[in-house]
Order: sequence, then C-alpha cells, then structure tokens
Amino acid sequence: MGFLAKALNPDASIPGFLLLSISAVLAGGSLQMGFSIGCMANVIPIIGKVFDLSDVVISLIVSGIAIGGLFGSMIAGYVADIFGRKKVMMVNVIPMIFGTLLQAAAQNQYFLIFGRIISGFAVGVGSTLTPMYLQEISTLRSRGMVGTCHGVTLTSGILLGYLFSIPQLIGDLNTSGISWRVFMAIPIIPALYQTLILLCCPESPRWLCQQNNVQQAAIELSKLRGCKREEVEEEIRGMREEKTGEENVTLFHVIKNPVLRLALFIGIGLHGSQQLSGINVVLSYSPQIFSQASVHNPAIPTVITGCVNVASALSTVVLVDKLGRRPLLLGGLLLMAVSYFGVGIAQTCHVTGKCGGDWTGPFSIFMVCCFIIGFASTLGNIPWFMVGELVPTSARGTVNSVCVAFNWIFNLSIVFTYDSINRAIAPYTFFLYMAIVIFFLIFNFLFVPETKVKTWDAVNGELKEQAARCPPILVNKSVIQTTA
Repeated sequence: MGFLAKALNPDASIPGFLLLSISAVLAGGSLQMGFSIGCMANVIPIIGKVFDLSDVVISLIVSGIAIGGLFGSMIAGYVADIFGRKKVMMVNVIPMIFGTLLQAAAQNQYFLIFGRIISGFAVGVGSTLTPMYLQEISTLRSRGMVGTCHGVTLTSGILLGYLFSIPQLIGDLNTSGISWRVFMAIPIIPALYQTLILLCCPESPRWLCQQNNVQQAAIELSKLRGCKREEVEEEIRGMREEKTGEENVTLFHVIKNPVLRLALFIGIGLHGSQQLSGINVVLSYSPQIFSQASVHNPAIPTVITGCVNVASALSTVVLVDKLGRRPLLLGGLLLMAVSYFGVGIAQTCHVTGKCGGDWTGPFSIFMVCCFIIGFASTLGNIPWFMVGELVPTSARGTVNSVCVAFNWIFNLSIVFTYDSINRAIAPYTFFLYMAIVIFFLIFNFLFVPETKVKTWDAVNGELKEQAARCPPILVNKSVIQTTA
C-alpha cells in the first residue's frame, strides 16, 4: 500500500480509517465482482459432468451473475440515497453469503442458477456502491487514483478466479470430489471481511451533508483525513455547496433536468463504451479467438492476457490523475480499434490462406494483448468513477444505478450475441467490433468532458455550455439557464 499512501498524500502516511474503508469496499465489492466473473471458467466442465447439464443450463448458470447484477444495480443507488452507503454495503453481505452457500451446497442445477442470481444481485449492489463510496471519501486531488482501485481489484479478482480454479487445486473431471464446492465458497471470506471492517469505518461525509447532518459529516471526514474537525471545514463547505436543493434526486428529476439528463446520457455512453467494445468476448472466448488464428496451445496466451489485464489496470492508478480522463479514454479506444483490426486481419489470413506464413498466431496474441492494454488502462476503470464526477451527490445514487444497470444489460447482450455473430460472419467478426469501438471513439470525443481535479460546480458549468450545443432530443434548451 506504499504507492497508495504516497499518491493520496505525498507528505504524510495514509490515514488508517481511509485505508480501512478503501480495503473493505474493494474486498466486498470489486474483488467479489471479479471473482464471480472469473470463477466459472474452469469449474464449468466439472459441474457439467456432476449434474449432467445441457449447454442452455450452463449458459444460464454463467449469466446468472449478470442477471442478478442487473436487478441489484437498479435499486442500489436509490436505497443508498435513503439509508446511506455504508449501511447498504453491510447488509449486502446477506445475499452474497446466501447465494454463495446455495452454489457450494447445490444438489442440482436449480440451486446453482438461483445461487448465481442471488450472488449476482449482491455483486450488482457492490458494483454500484463501491465506486460511489470510493469517490465520496477521497480528496479532490486523489479522486481519480482512488476510483481506479475498483477496476484494478476487479481485474485481480478475475485472475484469482482463474488461478484458484486450476485443476491442480480443485481437481479435474475425475478427481474433483468436493474441492469445487470449497472453491465456490471462497466469496464468503471477503464478504465477512467487508462487513466487519465497515463497522469501524465512517459513513460517506458527502451523503451526510446531503442529509443536512453537517456535524456528523465533519466528524466522519476528520477520521478519513486523519486531522482535527476544524481542518476539514473548507472541504465540508464545498460538499454543502454541491447540493441541488433536494435531498434525493429521482430518475424523473434527472430526466427533467437538461444538464443532469446530459450527464446521464454521457454516463450510459461511457458504460456502453466499456461493455459493447467486446471486452467480455475477448476475456471469455480468448482460447477460441486464438484457435481461429492458428494458435496451437491457446491456454498459455490466455493466462498471459489475464496477467496483462491486471498490469495494465495498475497503470491507470498512476496515469489517470496525471494525464486526465479524456486523453486516456480517446487513446485507449484508438488502440483498441487498431488491435481489433489486427485480430481481424490475422483470422482472415488464417482462414483464407492467402497471406502465407505462420505469423497469424503470434500476431493475434500480440494484438489481443494490445487490446487489453488499451481497455484495462482506460475503459476498464474510468467509467466506474467518472459518472459520479458528472453529477452532484444528491443525484449520484440514481445516475450510478441507471448507468450500472445499462452496463449489465450491455454485458449480457454482447456475450449472448457473440456466438451467433461469429457463426454468421467469421472470420470478419472483429471488423464489426472495430466499427463499434470507432463509434464510441467518436462519441467520447464529442461528448465526454475532462473532470480531472474539478469540483462538481466546474463540471456542471461545462455541461451547461455543452447542453446548449446539443440536439433538442437530449436537452430542452429553453430551460438550461434556469436549471441545474
């Protein structure tokens, strides 16, 4: 945690309460989400044999996390705006443990499907509240760096899910026994850690200010900053100025308000950029992708890409507050488009046999690694916390919930359609994904503002100016001057 302390405060050590708060929500939110995504890859053959599952049932089990995540994310922000971020995250341990136990003790496929959906509900709540809470407890200068910790821990969770489920640990089709059940119970550990540690951690000071509990907000913020209450008065004053006049802004108010509506549109676009870029296709189907480009042992490059994913996500921690959000997003999308073009060329040359040589395998591995570098260092992290930078505290729960719900919808749609698309247009599949990435490159260039080290008032002013230039379908220009 040395680099984290230095980034948060170069002249002092990181306050204990802040470190505990960050570690708790990362363990119970980000790590859980990543592990839930990555844990099924090596377990599917075992449970498929144990319960004699069809391909349809296996698809339901795998997608259970996304199905539950959709519903969890839809209500998380609204509930957290009423009861507070900390309380909801602590209660969220109940569906996580219940769903985990259903999977570990499953007697048939129905237990597995229901358990994955219940766990997915908890993951959806965590995926909404974790970046929100991290942003609200961090300083203005370290906001981007702390926000990227969510993406770094998420990718680490995916890698841990892969590594902990290797045959050497849980066995194979013939020797697994109950090992896979023990493996499926692992999420109980970070869930309990989060709940126990959060008992000692502060509530979000920004949420407390939004509830007009300024005195308690100052107490909690002084714990997070490791200083006296008098030393946080200026920061508290900034939080109070962020209020929009209403304690909790509903979706109706967001849609009615032209600037908040534009922020919601940008937030959905950011999450669309993340999921519709096809990252889960690359991560879930990388062995198949490599095989189509003449890689004879796709397991090894699959592990390599997983390590590249984590390493690239770590780079964002350093870069996001130095270079800014917008340059990283545009550069990452450009690299992803070029990488998809390379993968498409490799697959086309291998299938048609017109390019000659054995270069397609190594080239496709290189291009996939470039794609993951472009994604993990930008889109893998930035949308999770940047949406919260576009809106005030009162609207953050509602806007985050809607955007993360769309994230899960995009996730489901891209994974469910890949097989059909690939069968229909292979080997030209990744030229289609390249076109999608180029579309979002243009979207981000036109709409996404820079938010690095800016207060909400500054961002709000930029969004007002941008709203005045937007089409009427996005904003009602006649009320821009009197709202938000």
